[in-house]
Amino acid sequence: MSAELISSFKQYRTTVDIERIRLSAVPAELQPLVKAYREALSSYLADPENESWASLGPNERYNALQAVYHKFGAQPERTRGNCSRCGGSGYILAYSHIQGGRCLRCDGTGSVNIKVDPAESATMQNGFAPRSPS
Repeated sequence: MSAELISSFKQYRTTVDIERIRLSAVPAELQPLVKAYREALSSYLADPENESWASLGPNERYNALQAVYHKFGAQPERTRGNCSRCGGSGYILAYSHIQGGRCLRCDGTGSVNIKVDPAESATMQNGFAPRSPS
């Protein structure tokens, strides 16, 4: 459903100026996407009360569209890992401008290998704690 919704939004965006059309004139199924796009555009304004969307450049419009696609697009179903930086998702939205937001700590997998001291792992396997030097 979401892939069809995104494709219909892309097609609708080419035929209509989304920034100028009234929300009531937008088809009902596309209204949440248009609202999200407008909210994303407004978030890029330095002074929303005194600036208009016309002051934004193509990068801000592109980033707003990417936010809509990420919010309403199909999300891959995957198990969450143990990476503390991305929360196991493998993706960090705040860094979407760097390598597509892929988490650099876990390399986008969502899981990191926990490094254990070899001495500790040997004692864990044997089932007893190491003796402290006296």
